[in-house]
Amino acid sequence: MQPYDDFKRAELNQRLTEISIEQAELQTNAAEEGRKLKASEQRKWNGLADEEIRLREELDQADKMEDELRKVPRSDPQGVPSESLTRGHSLRNPLAVTNDMLNAVQHAIDTRTSGIFNVEERAALTTTTYGAPREWGSNILSSPRTLWEAAGIQREEAGAPVAQYPKLTLPAVDAGVAEGVTVVEFAASTGGTVTLKRYGRFTDFTRESLVGADAGAVVAAHRTAIARDLDSALITLVNTDAGTAVGFTADVPAAIRKSIATVGDNTAAADGQIMVLAHPDNVALLQAVTSTGGRTIGEDFPRFAGALVYASSAVPTGFMLVGNLATACRFWDAGGVETRTFQDVKTGVFTAATDIICGFGTGAISSYVQKIDVVTP
Repeated sequence: MQPYDDFKRAELNQRLTEISIEQAELQTNAAEEGRKLKASEQRKWNGLADEEIRLREELDQADKMEDELRKVPRSDPQGVPSESLTRGHSLRNPLAVTNDMLNAVQHAIDTRTSGIFNVEERAALTTTTYGAPREWGSNILSSPRTLWEAAGIQREEAGAPVAQYPKLTLPAVDAGVAEGVTVVEFAASTGGTVTLKRYGRFTDFTRESLVGADAGAVVAAHRTAIARDLDSALITLVNTDAGTAVGFTADVPAAIRKSIATVGDNTAAADGQIMVLAHPDNVALLQAVTSTGGRTIGEDFPRFAGALVYASSAVPTGFMLVGNLATACRFWDAGGVETRTFQDVKTGVFTAATDIICGFGTGAISSYVQKIDVVTP
């Protein structure tokens, strides 16, 4: 059994709604006539109840299957993202690429034809700078890591260039009230706005460099650059939300552990939900970094005190950001990544471009993230 996509889930949920309506009509008709259900009505009721149980069991099994699949790597040995790991495409890395898409881009390069390919400035390369042609293999990065996905940030479909959302300030602790007494009001919410931007890269090829051009290498480079762009955009917002840094203390690991505990308390975070964002120059200051699943650090994300350590040059040097990004941040995607090809007949230059239109929004200001000074003596 495979986990269901959004369309299948919507179909099953629609049927559950219809069952509920049909059962309500049977009860209403009997009540209006002041009687119990007739034998035929009771049989129909029982059949609807059995169908409801079966449908809910199917959804539960699909959810369990999806939870299990999330625990395995996102790509097969050939670098193709597994569609069975997704519910629709909401959990799929938008920068992932399939072999079919890559073959289509390669065909466009080989035949010098224009096109748009869904995966879901920059100087032209000449013969001498392009390098020797090579066959595409699994060494090409299939789906670059992205902070929003590693952090478990919710992905939203964007149908407009501007998205609006509530920015919630996390509530303070309350002692509770007696029976019949009004509870504390929560109204600490303001409107947030995200203006989507286009992130991408293009590459120009001369006619000579097109001979044996490798779509895998070019598209992989584009997607890797986009992944770093997205990380930088999100980290910039999180760093702004963090505000003034917590002062330096000599015991850096202790300071980060304290921050992990503080943010976890502020946001009532689930285990493993807190992240530590660090510049590559400063990661070694954590000292007690261990890897996930017994692998070497180079093979997987490292963890510190139960928190995922995410190294990025977008983090200000000398500081670390400790935050619950899954609670506070949202990612809006207007259709995923596209790769386009085009040939200028006047110059003979062939262009391949990859881009995505998306944006990030953050909320729960002042509580979900802390900025820690880890260098200043």
